[in-house]
Amino acid sequence: GLFLLSTEQSWNLAFYMLNQLTLDRGPAVEYPSSMCKVSNSNCWASGNAGEMDFLENPWAGNDNSGGAADDYRRMFSTQFNQVGRCFPGQKGQLGASGGGFGSTNYFLGSPPDQAQPWIWAVVIDAVGFTMYRIPGENANDYWPGLNRKTAECTLQSKPSVRPKNTKANSPCDDSIDYCALFVPNCPVSNWGGDNAQGAKNQGCWLNEQQGWCSNWWTMFEDTNQWTWPENGTKAVLHYANTDPVTQKWNVEMECV
Repeated sequence: GLFLLSTEQSWNLAFYMLNQLTLDRGPAVEYPSSMCKVSNSNCWASGNAGEMDFLENPWAGNDNSGGAADDYRRMFSTQFNQVGRCFPGQKGQLGASGGGFGSTNYFLGSPPDQAQPWIWAVVIDAVGFTMYRIPGENANDYWPGLNRKTAECTLQSKPSVRPKNTKANSPCDDSIDYCALFVPNCPVSNWGGDNAQGAKNQGCWLNEQQGWCSNWWTMFEDTNQWTWPENGTKAVLHYANTDPVTQKWNVEMECV
């Protein structure tokens, strides 16, 4: 899937996708079932169905360590709110690739008093979420058919240019214009176990209270999005007593 958002200014905002079921059975994996007022099977702690946060400012903290950091410009990407259900994410090689507040998995938007056109393009496929911050004034140079206020009905599956990210495991700050972030999806359909190949060995997120349910990412295609840097090191996952598994993204793309 491809989601596009064109902004003239971008700070203190949220851009996200919800599975329809999440309206009734939402995220918040850490929320205990004992506090669910409806039932254990229909609550924010129990029936996680899918919330994918592409851009989200922290909502707490009025100083530079919280939501006010960088003039409210930090917009985090998160893929662990639906742990263990239909759209599970995973830890990655470094153990923290779900992103979230406090991680390095954030974009800087525009200063609050300054127009800075960006196009935010999010591609979701079997491998993960690849999120591109594209300069709005010349977006067509990066992704043909994509412009500041219009987009062709049919676009190629990814930009024509590799993201300019140069620092490993770092946010998309002001040092480069065309930049991207990535969070991985869980790539397998079975949980496996301590001594078997499967989701456990590949670091897939799981709420033990909920158990392993299903994984719809296995029905998605791999759209062969960009990896970076060009000669990066492939991530290798090894969370159980079985052979390591090499992934399709680079460890430099993961957040910490």
